[in-house]
Amino acid sequence: MKSEETAHLSEKIISHIQKWFVDTYSLSVDINDRYIDSGLIDSFDIINLVIFIESTYNIKFSSDNFQDSRFFTINGLSELVLDKIPDQSK
Repeated sequence: MKSEETAHLSEKIISHIQKWFVDTYSLSVDINDRYIDSGLIDSFDIINLVIFIESTYNIKFSSDNFQDSRFFTINGLSELVLDKIPDQSK
């Protein structure tokens, strides 16, 4: 993907995840907040978030992804999702 396309897709992913937090929990979460550490959501909520992301983007997180520090912020999740989306320009 070109960097412009990547930036646009990243913004879209971030927007979807932020909307999920608002729609599901009426929470506004900054893209760099560590949402699990701040107590905004618990482990059950994380499962729901993972299901939402995997089904929305047709991807699967690996157990390694759950250990990745990027997993715990919206911005980082966006990067992980981008890493998993196949390059459509091939």
